[in-house]
Amino acid sequence: MSNEDYLQPDFYRFNEDSLKLVNFVTTRVKQTGRVIDIGSGCGVIGIELAQKITIDEIHFLELQPIFKDYLEMNIALFIPKSKSEVIISSLGVFKSDVKYDLIVSNPPYYLPGAGQLGPNPHRNLCRSFLEEGWMALLQFISDHLSPLGFAAVVIKNDREILKHVEAFAKQFPLKWERTDDGEICFLQFSFAD
Repeated sequence: MSNEDYLQPDFYRFNEDSLKLVNFVTTRVKQTGRVIDIGSGCGVIGIELAQKITIDEIHFLELQPIFKDYLEMNIALFIPKSKSEVIISSLGVFKSDVKYDLIVSNPPYYLPGAGQLGPNPHRNLCRSFLEEGWMALLQFISDHLSPLGFAAVVIKNDREILKHVEAFAKQFPLKWERTDDGEICFLQFSFAD
């Protein structure tokens, strides 16, 4: 699907990297139990996955309340029979004992202080880690990933971002692999054997 197919606020358009993440994941898994799409925006990653692989249950976690109606409308349009839930919360506030077999995310690309901020604060939150960062994302993955599950994250293939991720990742019992795809790369996290 394309940007024109999804209902989205005027300031937001998902990028092609979200669809590339879906393709990356679908080459590794054909069915799974519980899935969460972190920073789901209008829901493109979770919805596209639910259309391509068998998922028992999918959650959409989004920081910004402005996306809630768009998420719910897109779910109703594209995966109406799925067992799904929209959760509006920050990573740090989200409290649950739920474990996920698959965690996916296309997080903000810019580290704090990097990238130019524009006039729209909602768009800025989509593009830059302004409220939470890699530490919060990796903590969430470590806390909520099932023992045999994996997390897949797409980011810019940028040396500074990768050094930042590596520094934080060392603090968690997660192993991670990197797969380069030109200007982006995929990070896959799982628990060490």
